[in-house]
Amino acid sequence: MDVSAFVAEIKRKPELSGLSDTFVHTVAEKHLRGGRIPASDRERKLLLKEIRAELRLHTGRFHKKKRSNSTLPELVDAHVSTHERMAHYDFLQGLIEEYAPNSILDIGCGLNPLLLAKKGQTYYACDIHEKEIKIINEFFKKEQIGGNAFVADVRTYRQFPEVDLCLMLKLLDLLDIKGRTNAEALIKMVNARTLIVSFPTRKLSGKKMNRPRRMWLEHMLARLNYPFQVKEIDNELFYIVTKP
Repeated sequence: MDVSAFVAEIKRKPELSGLSDTFVHTVAEKHLRGGRIPASDRERKLLLKEIRAELRLHTGRFHKKKRSNSTLPELVDAHVSTHERMAHYDFLQGLIEEYAPNSILDIGCGLNPLLLAKKGQTYYACDIHEKEIKIINEFFKKEQIGGNAFVADVRTYRQFPEVDLCLMLKLLDLLDIKGRTNAEALIKMVNARTLIVSFPTRKLSGKKMNRPRRMWLEHMLARLNYPFQVKEIDNELFYIVTKP
């Protein structure tokens, strides 16, 4: 079996099927010893389980069931992160409007653009989930929204457009297994005056976190001399960061 066939096998799980082949390939390569796929079925099955577990940390856990593409409510309801935020989108939209951005970059967007993008603004969105990117671009075309959605692994992607405001919603916790190298590189590299960075305040089980504030981020921002404010709603914590 070659790597392309192995990637296809990894993606047979419905919750992983929409992921970019390139992203899955990158994750798989980290687990392949000497770049080779195990010959024995037992070793290959163990490797599949290991790789799928890592991929679910990035995206699979946010899709609670197979989606229908027929209506916007069905799409939103099937994406856990977007569904959880439904009751608070007015808060998030109001927060965005405080900065009156003409252009927005939404990194790790999920399906947020379906509820946040507006005609008259230029909205760029990226994610590793190809099916969601297709849905967003179709929505942009239908609603005549400027900008576009594109596939990007933000741990390595370096060609983001310059914008007024950048959204990183429930993203940074997922970028690094150890340390915060990718998270810091992304914050420093994005060319936007204002960043809105959010984190969940509840675990996937629904239980409230004992310490929802991310002190590692606050220490990092202080070291970088990036002023920030903190705002919290029922299930999400927002850092509003100003880049000098």
